Amino acid sequence: MRKWGFSGLMTAAFAVLCGCGGSSGGGAADQTLQLGQLRASYSGSAKTFVATGSGSVTVTGASGASYSKVTLSPSADIANTSILYTSDGLVYSVTPGGVVTQIPLPGLNVFSAVYTNDGHVAFVAQDESGNSSIFECNYDGSNQVLLISDVGDAPIGWAPNNAKVAYANNTGELVVSNPNGSSPVVLNVNGYFDWPSFSPDSTQIVYTQFSGTDSNLGVFTVPVSGGTSSLVPNQDLTDNNREPSWVGSNEVAFTVDSGSFRFITAYFTNGLEGFFVEGDGSIADDEQPTISPDGKTLAYLQAAKYNTNPYELVESGENGNYVTNITAAPLEGIRQPTWSPFQAPQTFVGSSGSLMANAAGFLWGQNGDSFASMVTFTSSTPDTTTVTSQNSSGGTLVFDIHATSLTGLKYRNGYYNAIQTISTTGATDAYVSFDATTGLVDTVAPFIANARTAKPTSQGVYQAQFLGVWNSKGKNVAPNGASQIVIDSAGRLASFQ
Repeated sequence: MRKWGFSGLMTAAFAVLCGCGGSSGGGAADQTLQLGQLRASYSGSAKTFVATGSGSVTVTGASGASYSKVTLSPSADIANTSILYTSDGLVYSVTPGGVVTQIPLPGLNVFSAVYTNDGHVAFVAQDESGNSSIFECNYDGSNQVLLISDVGDAPIGWAPNNAKVAYANNTGELVVSNPNGSSPVVLNVNGYFDWPSFSPDSTQIVYTQFSGTDSNLGVFTVPVSGGTSSLVPNQDLTDNNREPSWVGSNEVAFTVDSGSFRFITAYFTNGLEGFFVEGDGSIADDEQPTISPDGKTLAYLQAAKYNTNPYELVESGENGNYVTNITAAPLEGIRQPTWSPFQAPQTFVGSSGSLMANAAGFLWGQNGDSFASMVTFTSSTPDTTTVTSQNSSGGTLVFDIHATSLTGLKYRNGYYNAIQTISTTGATDAYVSFDATTGLVDTVAPFIANARTAKPTSQGVYQAQFLGVWNSKGKNVAPNGASQIVIDSAGRLASFQ
């Protein structure tokens, strides 16, 4: 039996994306600024700082120059990943450290959800009329897009190359198509199927169907392009083998359900036996495996013996060693845990920048080594634009962005979440506060600096001619403006008037 390696959860800093050079206006070569995880190309005289909040939160700022490219390339660290699952029609993500977040999808009853490889969540859901469709959204539930209408209520699979999706059509057939539903191919499976999962090279699908020799379920593979399906050799077909997932280029893990106990095993597609997690089911029932993107950790559902529900989501190393709980409490109705891929490099500022093409500066929030948020802004005079901390003693992360005229400001909370655009028309300044425990942007308040602008008090009172007050979700909670805001010691908006 092959030993399945395990190296623990390693904390690692983000890597920096190289090759950020270029040129800016006037033909002058850009300089390169490297700030830990991040690299920026700029012309001018950059001014930078790092401010510390509570615990492991930091905010890095840069201004005073014309930034033509700001990039980030996260390292391959599973601390920066999460596991997606559904429970009673709702969708959740949980980090390996156990932080659970619900993805809001109002009005939809979700049956299956998986991560894509381009920073989205794809899911099958019923609307209030009972019609099932496949949708896609950001990690925070925003920017929801309908992909394929009129599908079956069955788990879906998403190809690692983002080119294909596998799903059940409304007659129960296994279909592979482009993500928008075009070019559908009905695959040759024998009746009932379940749990399609794409191989790492996106050329094969592993799934469950009846073995054909009896009423029990077996694990099969089939080419994505179509053709004959094949039973993974040497399975014990006196058991029900279900919920398969690829754990290597030619190896699949799946649940073995004997009727009296359940455990997870794996076979190479040539029939050689791979690893197993719980070999006899004497301690707990294990099912629904998913592998971490580095291939070193398995997450799966576990229930105490003779207690089939609720389950806990756990992770382990080789052969079930080092089992640790991910979720803090048992979960009802949990289904299809799916590990996210590693975060892809992202250009925030540049010709293909997610936030801006050019910027006068930025503020970048971190929680430990994990990305939390990014703020970028433009002004009429980039070289004289400044960012000033409003608490020199540290702790409260509030900053004043000042310019002759602020011409734009955008921010993103979370690496793949929605981008928020703030109206800065007429503003010379903006207060930006970060949650000192998470590193997320909490409040953005653009204002016009004049005689009514008062120095902030030690109690977090800010008085100015505010044009609006935007919260962490990008909502302007003071559309008619305000004369005062109060930011508490954690960097959160307490009140405004």
